[in-house]
Amino acid sequence: MRWVAEFLLFARAHAGYTFEQTLDLFLADVGGRVGTKPWQLQHAPDAIRIYRYQYRGAW
Repeated sequence: MRWVAEFLLFARAHAGYTFEQTLDLFLADVGGRVGTKPWQLQHAPDAIRIYRYQYRGAW
């Protein structure tokens, strides 16, 4: 749930982009953080897409 919460906050600050564009920007931001592990970058988009599909519908 951490990735979803962080993404939703990030998306609010980056309105005007499509879902995929916002996700790409978010992953680039997360990937630039010190201490981010490769497996975390693999997990984040999956968690965000599952949330979107299950709870939010179309972006």
